[in-house]
Amino acid sequence: MANGASIDAVYTIANISRPIDHVNGRVLASTVHSLSNSKKRKRSHVAVSVDGEGVNIYSVKSRRVLSSYPVPPHTYFVTRPCSLQQEASKDRPACRFTYSATKTSSTDSKTHVLCLEEQVHQADPANPKRNEQTLPGTTSVVWIDTLPAYNIAQSLSANHDVLVLQEKGQLTSFSERLEEKLWTSDLGSIAFSADDSTSGPQNDFKVQHAELVDLETAKQGLLKGREDVLAALSIPGVVPELHTQSELLVVITKDAAGSKIHIFALRSRTSSHSTGQRAQPQHLLTWGLPAVTGSDGTVSYSLNAGSGILYQLDNGKILTYDLSGISPRIANSLNTEQNVQSIVPLSSALLLASSLQNYTIYDIKYGSIQATAPISEPTQAETLSKKRRVSGSKAKPSSAHLIGYYAKSGIAAVLSGQNLIAVQVGGRSNNSKRRRLADPLLIDSIGKAVGSSLEYQRFSKFDLPAVLGKCLKDNATNPNQHQKFSRETITTLDELVAKDDIRAFESLFAAEVKVKTNLDNISHKREKQIAKHGEDDLEWIFPTDKKLPLFREKAMYALSRVFSWNPTTNGLSSSDKVHSKTPAVTIKFLPPNLFQWLAITGQFTADLIQQALQAISPHENSVARGDVVLALANFDPSLAHLHTLLTYYPRLEIEEVVNAIKLIILSLDDATLPQPEPVISITNGDLSNGYKPINALTNGDHRLTNGDVPMTNGDESKSDEAESEDALADAAMEDVEDELERVIDTLEKPIRGDSLRQAITKLDSFSPNIITSTLREQLSHHEIVFFIHILRIELADGGWTTRYLDDGPDDNDESDEFWDRAIGVIAKALSCAVDALGMSGWLLSSAADPMDAVDKLLDSLRAEISATLEGVHEATFLTGVLSEFMRYQNKRINAGYKPFSVVPNAGRRNANKEGRVWRHEAGEDKVLPVGLKVLPKSVEGVVKIGGKMERRITKREEGIKRSKMVGVYSFEQIRF
Repeated sequence: MANGASIDAVYTIANISRPIDHVNGRVLASTVHSLSNSKKRKRSHVAVSVDGEGVNIYSVKSRRVLSSYPVPPHTYFVTRPCSLQQEASKDRPACRFTYSATKTSSTDSKTHVLCLEEQVHQADPANPKRNEQTLPGTTSVVWIDTLPAYNIAQSLSANHDVLVLQEKGQLTSFSERLEEKLWTSDLGSIAFSADDSTSGPQNDFKVQHAELVDLETAKQGLLKGREDVLAALSIPGVVPELHTQSELLVVITKDAAGSKIHIFALRSRTSSHSTGQRAQPQHLLTWGLPAVTGSDGTVSYSLNAGSGILYQLDNGKILTYDLSGISPRIANSLNTEQNVQSIVPLSSALLLASSLQNYTIYDIKYGSIQATAPISEPTQAETLSKKRRVSGSKAKPSSAHLIGYYAKSGIAAVLSGQNLIAVQVGGRSNNSKRRRLADPLLIDSIGKAVGSSLEYQRFSKFDLPAVLGKCLKDNATNPNQHQKFSRETITTLDELVAKDDIRAFESLFAAEVKVKTNLDNISHKREKQIAKHGEDDLEWIFPTDKKLPLFREKAMYALSRVFSWNPTTNGLSSSDKVHSKTPAVTIKFLPPNLFQWLAITGQFTADLIQQALQAISPHENSVARGDVVLALANFDPSLAHLHTLLTYYPRLEIEEVVNAIKLIILSLDDATLPQPEPVISITNGDLSNGYKPINALTNGDHRLTNGDVPMTNGDESKSDEAESEDALADAAMEDVEDELERVIDTLEKPIRGDSLRQAITKLDSFSPNIITSTLREQLSHHEIVFFIHILRIELADGGWTTRYLDDGPDDNDESDEFWDRAIGVIAKALSCAVDALGMSGWLLSSAADPMDAVDKLLDSLRAEISATLEGVHEATFLTGVLSEFMRYQNKRINAGYKPFSVVPNAGRRNANKEGRVWRHEAGEDKVLPVGLKVLPKSVEGVVKIGGKMERRITKREEGIKRSKMVGVYSFEQIRF
């Protein structure tokens, strides 16, 4: 079956402000990279620069602003910004460096390079550090990027360098903070001096495109089989690790002779110091691109170094160059629409193009259109939310420029006018984890040729194209058939929502989003059983080996039907909402399978909910990140849906995780919290009575001890001494029965314990300073202290505070296994909770609530942490000893020795000799007095005669056998 690429959804990430200068102002965007261990990787972030406004960093997944750097109103950005997030190391926090080339006016000839530095995870955000350098000359800057600093010695002196390329080929390298100018090189002079056919540099040399390529990636396609070029990178007398510590700079230039490709090798500063070589560009080769007639307009390029393919867009014509051979050759030529603005490669054969009307996926291999989607205009709510509106100006079609494609999430970022757009791309993938699109098949291209009419044509029943058209899926002919619901489907779903028919709604919705159910393809026998005994519960079957498609438009429809605006929050400010803990949205209709699908696909977010509700009913309120968790708790006080969200949702924000912990704490809160014990009684968290908190939160296991349920009835006042003992016993029995019923209900569904485990585990994915600041903002003093006590119970219940010789937890087949890495998660959460209290919190002691008193809490924490550290040291020591045993055993096995248990009858090899079976002397025989020995028992009591006849031996024969057992000489030793 045909299963080509498709465009699942097109939605807005953010609205971008207009430049102050409406005539000469521009908006530029680029992808963001991360640097970890000298490896650059693309992040799902976008850097956008607006003239006169500043530079903003957006997250494509969460659709929010990560950082914002304002600039003076007279600032103009010359080229696209370059943003690099440097991951944290042992001695250095995570930092974000953003570089851009600016001018003070549109006619200024001087270009300045600006560096903005800030810490990524900072408890108290501060203004970024600004550094600036002025470039020599008057030529404009066309490209800025960063060069990783490879260093075997792991020096922290330099982590990356900054490269600035000007239009005439001047390449300048700066340090990471622009404090030092490292070197300057003229690429034009280097390229022309290496070319024998040219005597010197030419004046019309102009850089059109530049890109940094990793050497390992280039070996797979761009320099595949070019050992002569790779040999030029080797330096005699240098360690082999430094040979590969190079980046390739691919520069495409144009002069009077035509377009050329130049490849230079760039070594970082640290590796150059180690090899003794200068950190100058090394020319490797120069190729001349085949000349194409009619290429006089603006030309854009896109390089896929892994496959060695270069894409050229020139006046709607896409040329594909194959660079994996000795010289470039034209592999394909595709005539597209004349108004195509930009292109970005999705794979080695698929290409996404944007025009003034639509987004199109082209198949370069077979020359077909795989999918197309129209460029949607911004909705009324989005239009009203713009910062500046030009009064009296007519709406003009905005150009759509593709920024980049993120293969892991299947999203392509687009800059369309004043909107940052995301295009969700779907299709068959080679790897389910990375979601890289597979190469298209020939069957995917039948009836979708470029240049053919996309309108439906009538054919006779004997015509072959008409027959094939009925069998094949054609996303290009009907681009919206998999993106949105039809009007009939929406009407049917709305009717089911009005009737509150969850089963029928989920059955129809599952068919629309291509999810299988347990009632699909049931047998005839099963149908009879269902007709007789009733229908089973509908369950969606979610595959575990691959990711589900998003179906963003259909998910937005589902969110608009699940949530509604909370009328009680109208007119409240954001501070009032935080104080009242009232969410801005409420849940009115929540099918369980639909909720699980939204959680697994990662679309149950506050931003998507707000966008879905604003599309149907514009509202002034905004959905905060913690409102989703609060709405779930209000809809389901048993916290079952919250448990599902914590279990299946791939990426929760820190505010949502902390709010989930807050809700669980409120459900477990008690006036007095007991000290941690290995086994504690459990309740369902009734806040009206003084019940103890749940046990075994680490594993979600709730158990009783010998059937006893200790409890208090919430009344701590002493009873009258004159009250009879019988009345007290009856009251206690009634309390025990009530408490036992609540305990049994909690034991059947241990949701709170497992939910808290999931929340603490997800909390571990954030940095400590972010956790500390969020706990301090979201939780009160009493709740933080309660959280600390819960973590102490976690340590005790997991056995971390138990010594090696102490009794462990009781064996229980129904209990879950303990997680060995839980100690790291608990320790991080406990440390952040202790820091969240602060110095004032530790000095505060509440007399009204004894649990909030911290006078003895520090001593208890110190003792428990010391016991935990002792256990960790003991476990580490035992691990070393056991590893030595295993290493010695493996060494003997590899040497040819067989274990004792492998050799058959090893213990009885010499046991039977001459019909005798020797008795091993016990250790107690050596302590008998002199002359007293235990005589060995006679081995045989009967003697066989012939075949089956037997007779008992006489005493004479027994004496002879005993005398033969004694040696010729015997010695006895007197021991004192």
